[in-house]
Amino acid sequence: MNFKKLTSVLAAGVLSFTCATAVNADWTGSSVSNGGGESAATETVTGSAGTTVAPENIKVTTVANADSATKEVHSVVYASGSKTVEAVLESFSGGDAAYADLEAEAAKKGIIISALKPATVFDVSLTGVELQEGETVDIPVEVDGIVAGDKIIAIHFAGEAGNLTPEVIPSRVDDDNGNVILTMGSFSPVLILKDITPATPNQTPGTGNYASIALWGGVLVVAVAAAGVVLFEKKRKAN
Repeated sequence: MNFKKLTSVLAAGVLSFTCATAVNADWTGSSVSNGGGESAATETVTGSAGTTVAPENIKVTTVANADSATKEVHSVVYASGSKTVEAVLESFSGGDAAYADLEAEAAKKGIIISALKPATVFDVSLTGVELQEGETVDIPVEVDGIVAGDKIIAIHFAGEAGNLTPEVIPSRVDDDNGNVILTMGSFSPVLILKDITPATPNQTPGTGNYASIALWGGVLVVAVAAAGVVLFEKKRKAN
């Protein structure tokens, strides 16, 4: 096999590896969504009408210990590795409207919808305090796998199990501590979607996205293999 053919084969192999890595990374639940860790509210906050909500008033429950509505959302989201975000929303009443809102929210945040993958599902509730009618509050939640610099979209599921309606709610990741901030007026299951677009040289590292690592690792393999072939050819001709 000559040098050009060998290099082509190596390049093809690396491309297959990186593509497979990207595909296998899709639609996997975090340790939080699978009951491996408890999300936690992190600080006292004040609602839009002045209601004070302390961390002990905020209950954030993992799927393992959640009610049937949260488990239903989790089941739909992770039932099939081939499901798209649109297909997931279509599984619930009002999913078309939610998808339209999702498109608008993604555009506002500069996110490509096809790059959104579920990070976790959990239940949020308030205990020992009630918000006034129409009042919202920014709930800070520490979520496994979400760090400062990540882009997210949050979908809240209103209603009861078997009749859940998804709605996009305001959300962001705190740049200082990486907490997820959810603006909520009613409380029930929440699905966090994370942008897994491959990191760029200017992007903050540590976002949990390893697609670019696989790509550059593949490039390194090709470079080393090519160098080895060159040395082998030179030695063979010298002999």
